[in-house]
Amino acid sequence: MKKFAIIFGIVLLAVGILFVVKPSKVANAKDFALVYGSLSGAAMMDMGVQGDYVLRFRATPELIKIANKKKTVTFLSIENPKQYVEEGYVLVNVIPGEIGSCLLRIFYGTEADMDYDKMYAVELCE
Repeated sequence: MKKFAIIFGIVLLAVGILFVVKPSKVANAKDFALVYGSLSGAAMMDMGVQGDYVLRFRATPELIKIANKKKTVTFLSIENPKQYVEEGYVLVNVIPGEIGSCLLRIFYGTEADMDYDKMYAVELCE
């Protein structure tokens, strides 16, 4: 019985460590800063009717990791953003607004991943 308790304790400890070191699946302010810092030199692809615009630039492993976090939004008012999807690039929807709010939305994937019936982008807030 004592052996079982020790083994059980070790298993619980290992599971607990996995949860603690597991990377966050939700975007945070650090992600915002990394994406925001990457915007210079990006190509503006389109502007939406609500003043938002889409930038496209080369994907890096860090940006892909951020874009693969929990999808919570779509692009604000860009008409047919699928046309700007290209392998090896990320799309960032820049939302006009005040500092301190959620001004960026990032997408990485294929046209098929950008389904208008579901959330396909990660919202980034300061």
